[in-house]
Amino acid sequence: MLAATNTRRAAIRTLIRFGLLALLPVLALGVALGALINQDIQQRYIDSSKTSAILIAQVGVQPLLNNDQLANGLGSADLIVLNARLKGASLSKQVSRLKVWNRDGTIVYSDNPSLIGRTFPIDDDLGDALHGTARASITDGHDEENSGDNLQGPLLQVYVPIVFAGNAIPAGAFEMYLPYAPVQAAIDHESRQVYLLLGLGLALFYVSMFPVALIADRWRRSAESTARA
Repeated sequence: MLAATNTRRAAIRTLIRFGLLALLPVLALGVALGALINQDIQQRYIDSSKTSAILIAQVGVQPLLNNDQLANGLGSADLIVLNARLKGASLSKQVSRLKVWNRDGTIVYSDNPSLIGRTFPIDDDLGDALHGTARASITDGHDEENSGDNLQGPLLQVYVPIVFAGNAIPAGAFEMYLPYAPVQAAIDHESRQVYLLLGLGLALFYVSMFPVALIADRWRRSAESTARA
């Protein structure tokens, strides 16, 4: 009877030690997986928003422009017509700020008139767009090109090449700022669901290791008893 009691106590102590030792790597695994999953979810929503911005730019804005306007700028009459058409298309509900850049780094159009005609250094994202590759990133709206603007971040910043028919290279680029709050809300909602499933999965994995540890401990004690005999 005493031997059986001592055996049970030894087994319990072994399980406690195992549980404490196994808890840390399981938690570390959960944190690492959670970070990777959150990054993947965020990137998927950013890519989805970039696709939406490309469609808005190519279907809703580009047909209103031509190559000459990008090269030489828009006249006052052109600006009035373009503003009226963009407002009529209700783009203001989807876009927080719109800019049209030419290849010299000059803003030839913006829904913020104070930015029109200003020239800024071409950064990496704009440079990629001018070479034909759309880019998207998260910004606080306080970049150098936004000096004097009233953008409230965070925002999703998307650069889209402008390529007119018959041209081999972009004539310029659209820059759009989309509200990031809906994106973040969708990310948070999906992340909570994924974290719940991840937590349940890791908890089941953690619990399932205890019977294995208990069996291994029994084999060890049995082997020690056989060796002593």
